[in-house]
Amino acid sequence: MTSTNTSPLRLEPATLEDLPALTDLWYNAFTTDSMRTIWPDTPGVRQWWHEANEHDMRHKPGEKFLKVVDTSQNGRIVAYAKWSLQTAEERGARWPAWHPDMNPVHNDAFLKQLETYRAALVGGGRPNYCMLI
Repeated sequence: MTSTNTSPLRLEPATLEDLPALTDLWYNAFTTDSMRTIWPDTPGVRQWWHEANEHDMRHKPGEKFLKVVDTSQNGRIVAYAKWSLQTAEERGARWPAWHPDMNPVHNDAFLKQLETYRAALVGGGRPNYCMLI
């Protein structure tokens, strides 16, 4: 059987060189006030995103970054995801210390609620895949 896939989109592993484009894409995709309350669009928070993702790419082999590139647009990254192949307990802290431009009380409460929902839906401590971005 011959493949007839003519899609210009291609799924690839993301690399350290992709980090600036991933951060830009994240801010272009998540424009709601609620998301910007947690992750304000400031130079410092953009740097925080870059450093957090760089750390995870280098030091957390259980977290996989994937990107979708559009080959008809010179390989422009049009989507990406970060998948965790570990339970929350195995993974440990999901985020580094909050940047001073962020509200740590609000962020901690919001993200604790997300982890609580995840544990309730998945069964807490059970192996599962979780898209983190």
